[in-house]
Amino acid sequence: MRYGVKAALTDAWVMAEMDVDLLEVHIGLEDLPRRGESMLSTFRSIRSERGHDLIVHAPEFMMVTGIASLVDPSSPDDALREMSTRMLEAAIRFAGDVDANMVIVHPGGIYPSTEDPRARGGIDRLTGSLGELGDIAGDAGVAITLANMPWFYHRKPLDGGKTQRWQSTILVDPGDAGPLMGLVDGLTLDVSHGYLHSPRGGMDVIRGFIEVHGDLIRHLHLSDALPPDHEGLQIGEGKVDFPAILTAFKDRNVTAVPEIMGGHMGGGISFRRALEELRKLEASL
Repeated sequence: MRYGVKAALTDAWVMAEMDVDLLEVHIGLEDLPRRGESMLSTFRSIRSERGHDLIVHAPEFMMVTGIASLVDPSSPDDALREMSTRMLEAAIRFAGDVDANMVIVHPGGIYPSTEDPRARGGIDRLTGSLGELGDIAGDAGVAITLANMPWFYHRKPLDGGKTQRWQSTILVDPGDAGPLMGLVDGLTLDVSHGYLHSPRGGMDVIRGFIEVHGDLIRHLHLSDALPPDHEGLQIGEGKVDFPAILTAFKDRNVTAVPEIMGGHMGGGISFRRALEELRKLEASL
């Protein structure tokens, strides 16, 4: 397994100093519209000077009439789905321009409740968006992977308002992946999301993704979790069975980043601790 860390424009060079093989580029809300040239210059320089491989995490938010909205390629709103597709297209083209090999995309389908009528037909609409994005990614020489989602999704208003606990309706369990896999190049398995596939939590969905789609898993997001909705915890501070996960991917050509909440702070101190724990566990297997 090859490890990396997440890096934003503001801390990219700090993260590039760590003992890692790759960086997963975090694209903020307005990074591409307002800071696109700086993003290109910074990550091209890191790629050429440090030799790190790059993976791009597509934006989760975009501005819609002055309001931060979730990027949702499965939206029933035609205009919102088109805007989401164009935002993801921009991320794919950026990935090609910095010679990244992969883009991670969230499937959308986040609503106040799984019973929300807008959720109906979400996978069908997502397949349409992915079909278009797949052609763009092929031209750019970039692979698309879809990330699995947790049952509860914390929708955090960027204006400082109260966080809302919504629910995911797509790619929470392995069964959702079947009709989508022919349209993308693989999966990013987020183990914290997988553990929190239901309010009670558990390893069964993680095992299901590995058993059913193991050959399609190309990248891992590694952090601990506690039910019902505590994700992004430091390794060892939750209930995820990391020895089982690391054993499943032992000697596999997959990449992984620790996705610790606030891990970038203090020069990435929590990322460093997570990498130490993961490498220690891996060596003990």
